[in-house]
Amino acid sequence: MVAKRRKILLISNDSGAVLPISEAFRQAGYDIIATADSSMGLILAQKHTPELMIIDISLGLEGFELIFTLRQSVEFQQLPVVLLSDKRETSERRIKSLRLGVDIYLMKPFEPQELIVLVALLFSSRPEKLLTPERDLLTATERAVLAHVAMGMLNKEIAQTMYISTRTVESHIRNMLRKTDMPNRTALVRWAMDSQAMIVRQDP
Repeated sequence: MVAKRRKILLISNDSGAVLPISEAFRQAGYDIIATADSSMGLILAQKHTPELMIIDISLGLEGFELIFTLRQSVEFQQLPVVLLSDKRETSERRIKSLRLGVDIYLMKPFEPQELIVLVALLFSSRPEKLLTPERDLLTATERAVLAHVAMGMLNKEIAQTMYISTRTVESHIRNMLRKTDMPNRTALVRWAMDSQAMIVRQDP
C-alpha cells in the first residue's frame, strides 16, 4: 500500500531548520510549503489547504495568534498542528499551546526524522485516513505515547511532555504491548512501522 503525498505547511523563521526539515519531508514523500512569516502562513493555508501545519514558536506571539485565527475557521478547526519550541519556553506557553489545540509540542533540538515519525503517527490517528484493523487497535492517547516512545523518550519524559503521570504512561505502554502482542518497546515501534501506523513511503 502506497501513501498519498500529504501536504504540509511549515512556518518558521529559523533559517537553519527550514531547509533540513523541508528536505527530509520531501524525501519521505510529503509535499511541503515553507514560509518565515505568520501572515503569509495564513494566506498559504487558505490557498493550499494543508493537511498539517508545523509552527515554530520562535515566531513568538504571532505563532499563537496564527493558531487562534485558524481555529476560528470551520475549515481549520481539526487541522493537526505541530509546535516547535526550545527549552527556554515556559510551562505557561506549553499549556497555552495545548489549549489552542496543538497536537504535538516538540522541543529543540531534534532530528528531522523524529519529526517525521511524529507526523506520520499523527496522520495515522486521523479519521479521514483509512485504518487497517491493526492500526485501529490503538486509541488516540496511546498513539501519542507511542510517538514519544519512537523518539526514544523515557517514561518520565513522556509524562512531563503530555502532562500525565508516569504511572499512566506505563499503563498505556502495557496496554499497547498487550493489544499488539509485542514483547517490548522496540518491537512495538517496529510493529507500528510494519502495520503502516507510520507511513512515510514515497510514491513510486
